[in-house]
Amino acid sequence: MASPDVDAHADRVVVFTRLIDAPPELVWRVWTTPEHVAAWWGPPGCENSGCEIDLRVGGAFRLKMLAPNGEIYPCAGRFLEVDPPKRFVIAGDDDIEHACGAGLPPGARVMLSLEEVGGKTALTLKTLFDTAAAREAANVHGYSTSWPPCLERMVQFVSVQIDDRS
Repeated sequence: MASPDVDAHADRVVVFTRLIDAPPELVWRVWTTPEHVAAWWGPPGCENSGCEIDLRVGGAFRLKMLAPNGEIYPCAGRFLEVDPPKRFVIAGDDDIEHACGAGLPPGARVMLSLEEVGGKTALTLKTLFDTAAAREAANVHGYSTSWPPCLERMVQFVSVQIDDRS
């Protein structure tokens, strides 16, 4: 399934980028191994349980994120594309009630791309919402403000994986 042209829908897109001092294969494992994802997903103070990743087209991505306020936010979707260790696309499940979807908004497509650049990984995380209103609703509930610290947690987790291999 081809991904939509996100550039043609700028009012419906949120993009995050990072340059990570690790090879794409390691970053890919950190994004696709349930134990790893559960360790870093979400902003600081969040804890995760029930992480499931069926890494194939049609396979499920699920976890439950416990926020510091005691609320549990489900995160659920299905893989639309899987191209290890370069890219995956997940569609957020429509039946999730929270507009942010704990990082996987309902009905949105979340696209992770990893590219090797001089021994490092250029990470791009793009989210395409069904509508501009859905993007705004997700942002009101913290989507755009939650991903930067979440990505920082992921980068720190990658660093620990590198240290553990030394």
